[in-house]
Amino acid sequence: MGSSPTPGTKARPTLARLSLLAISGWIFGILGICALSVVGLLVILIAPWRSVRSEHRLPRDVETRLLLGEDPDEIARRLSAQDDDPPS
Repeated sequence: MGSSPTPGTKARPTLARLSLLAISGWIFGILGICALSVVGLLVILIAPWRSVRSEHRLPRDVETRLLLGEDPDEIARRLSAQDDDPPS
């Protein structure tokens, strides 16, 4: 009736040990998913940063008209018409 294993036999894991291993496995899985999510968000935020910073800034009047809600196609047509007209 001894609860200790005899030499040469393996100790059977108890239910408490198995549940602890299962819980710790879930915790590591959840922490891994969270870490991957944070890395993914950082990549989404940081990756386009250099390309955005390297673009030329819009002229102030164009930026103002866009912010006031004018149609971007109309603004583009006006700018191309101004570029096509030679200065007199």
